Amino acid sequence: MNVLGKSCCVETQRHTPILSFVMTYQSDVAPLKRVLLKHARDAFVSTKRVSDQWRDLNYVDVPDYDRACREFDSFAELLESLGVRLEWMPAEDLGLDSLYVRDASILTDSGVLLTRMGKGARASEPAAQA
Repeated sequence: MNVLGKSCCVETQRHTPILSFVMTYQSDVAPLKRVLLKHARDAFVSTKRVSDQWRDLNYVDVPDYDRACREFDSFAELLESLGVRLEWMPAEDLGLDSLYVRDASILTDSGVLLTRMGKGARASEPAAQA
């Protein structure tokens, strides 16, 4: 039974497969191949939206909208230069924290699990990934 991206079988004593499936591999340390992102300009929307939301989301300081957009452009370019395939979330106004797409779902071998967000202001984010 090999579980790293190979077909797997669970066998009985007669060596008859009773369960066969293909496992994928999710890792926090392996080289990235494909990444889901939401651009800062799509999460932050505008300088006004940042000003309206940052305190309620418990940010320690107000984010600099223009700087965040420039840094995110550089981040995306770096990932692409490393051969990473980028997938983009739609530009829906779900709040500043929607920038953190990893928080709203967990990848599994059987699909995506949508989470329940700890902050009430983020409650609509998982549904946006459905």
